[in-house]
Amino acid sequence: MRSAPVGPLELLGVGYRTEAFDRSSYYRRLPACDNPRARFIFEGITESIIGEFGVLGGAAGLELDVAEQGLGTPRHALVVAASEGHSSSYMRGMSGSEFFTALWNDAPREPIRADMTFFETPAGGAVFSVGSIAWGSCLPHAHYANNVARISDNVLRRFRDPRPFQMPD
Repeated sequence: MRSAPVGPLELLGVGYRTEAFDRSSYYRRLPACDNPRARFIFEGITESIIGEFGVLGGAAGLELDVAEQGLGTPRHALVVAASEGHSSSYMRGMSGSEFFTALWNDAPREPIRADMTFFETPAGGAVFSVGSIAWGSCLPHAHYANNVARISDNVLRRFRDPRPFQMPD
C-alpha cells in the first residue's frame, strides 16, 4: 500500500510564504534557541541578531518560508529564530482574487518573516531549515568569520556526527 505524499512542511519544517527582490533582512533569535535539543546550532554565537550583513543586505530574503503546524510542520519542531524588518515588497503569498483584494484592503496583515527551524526524525536524523534563499549569500562575509557561517558549520558538523538524534517525548 502506497502512503500519502509528504508535503514540504512535513519534510522541511517550513513552506513558501512570499518573495521579493529588494534588500534582504536579518533573523532574531527566539527563546527556543536555548532548548537543549537545538543548543548546538548557536554554539559560539553570542549575538541575538543573525545575518545582518552580506551582499544582499541580510540572510533573510528573496524567498521566505515559514513553519505552520496546521499545514504539516511537525509538532516537535523548534522555531529557533525568525526574520523581521522586511520591506513592503514582500506580500503574503496569495492566489487569484485574494491578491487583488489585498491591494485595496487596509486590513492588518501578519508580519512577514522567515522561520529558522530544527526537528528530529524517527530514524535518528534531523532537519534544519533557514527558510530563506538569501542565507547562502552571507556565508563569505568577513572571510567566513560571521554568525551565518558559524551556524552553518555547527549544523553540518553535528549532522556529520554518527550519533543519532533522539526524538523528543
